[in-house]
Amino acid sequence: MRQRGIVTEVFDDGTAEVAVVRLSACSGCHKADPGMMTDLGDVPASACHECMIFPQDGELKVRAKNPCMARRGDRVLIETSTGQVLGYAYAVFLLPILVGAILGTLGGMYLGALWGYLLTAAGFLLVFLLVKLFLDRFASRNTEYLIAGVL
Repeated sequence: MRQRGIVTEVFDDGTAEVAVVRLSACSGCHKADPGMMTDLGDVPASACHECMIFPQDGELKVRAKNPCMARRGDRVLIETSTGQVLGYAYAVFLLPILVGAILGTLGGMYLGALWGYLLTAAGFLLVFLLVKLFLDRFASRNTEYLIAGVL
């Protein structure tokens, strides 16, 4: 996965701190405010003004390996492992659905329909919260970023 960012600090150990814009789920929507732009260029920085259920985009600072010798203020392209990002997406979105479906099916077969519905909801929420809690900690420590080039 590639993203654009701006180098905010360079360290002696061959790494740099890069500010990256986190995009919300509706940042590409045609109803988002086109007038609000970031200093990264053509990236909309506003939440959808139609529904207002998503928070505004934020800036995330990451520490990336710096083989390109980028300097402070440089616009850079950073990379992360696509497989790692897809694994995180699987854990957050698909795993709670699968666990909820399995618990709901088993509960419905053996305990009745009402218990099936309750176990579906409880399983989904419990797994989602556990994944969110542990994945945030794991991803912040184990995700590697690499500056692929200076723009």
